[in-house]
Amino acid sequence: MKKMILFVAGIFVGSAVGVIAMCILQVNRK
Repeated sequence: MKKMILFVAGIFVGSAVGVIAMCILQVNRK
């Protein structure tokens, strides 16, 4: 059960970091 929670949390954190990184790249380009 804990592994499933960690797995979902890892995906959520990974996607959040990816979105933030994309936003930073877009701002730096302007």
